[in-house]
Amino acid sequence: MKSKFLPKIFLLIYIILITIIIIIFFQYRKTKQDILLLQQVQIKKINVSKKFYQHIYQNFPIFEDWLNTQKTNQLRKFLYPYHIKIAKSLDLHLIKNTKDIDKNYLFIDNPEIRKYYFFYNVKKEFRYFYKDFIPVLILIGERFNQKINFSTYPVNVKLAISSVLRPENYQNQLKQLNRNAIENSTHSYGISLDIFYDEFFIDFSFLCNELNPPLQKHCIKEINHFGYILGGNLRRQLQSILGETLLELQNENKIYVILEKNQRIFHITPIP
Repeated sequence: MKSKFLPKIFLLIYIILITIIIIIFFQYRKTKQDILLLQQVQIKKINVSKKFYQHIYQNFPIFEDWLNTQKTNQLRKFLYPYHIKIAKSLDLHLIKNTKDIDKNYLFIDNPEIRKYYFFYNVKKEFRYFYKDFIPVLILIGERFNQKINFSTYPVNVKLAISSVLRPENYQNQLKQLNRNAIENSTHSYGISLDIFYDEFFIDFSFLCNELNPPLQKHCIKEINHFGYILGGNLRRQLQSILGETLLELQNENKIYVILEKNQRIFHITPIP
């Protein structure tokens, strides 16, 4: 009996070993191909980022050089009373807590907004904005990227929203922590947003588009980390582009802007 089954056992072991070797070989080849693809993305990322950096660095001034007295006055021409008048003109009520959020407000954490913005320390339950003002929010992001005018590659620069809706109970908490927080804020009417101008994100995710889903996920994670770093390196030039964009839109009677240097933000309220 032993001699009869031994050849079958050896054959089975041989087949298993060959199968394992084949699996290891193909896995190795796939891993090697994946590494090569990622290396190609890295090389392209370096080339694209270098061109983008040179484009921004050579064509736009730093914020400190751009922001003269005249522009500072323009960016502080329409102070808070103008903003609160808009809330009154729209007959909006103060939002006391998140339960008061009604159909007048839309959740803006979606792909349409994410194309131009990311949220900087804004809790998910506060990511709401007055629905009729959302086109202006998109317009700011569009105009900002149009001014950058980098047509060589589909690079998109995103702005940091640091505050949108602030219900009254949350605003009261802020007042205890931040002496700059005011009563009856237009944030509590859901019509204003703050853009934190010390943070920018440069989106290179298009470089990962041709990879398979698991590899693409790894690629985007690494690319995103790089996007924040490059945005930080170019922030002084990007600040001047943002300031110019907001001044232009204010002159077109589309928004009111307040430059708040202490908090490093632009406080923006669209005009109906």
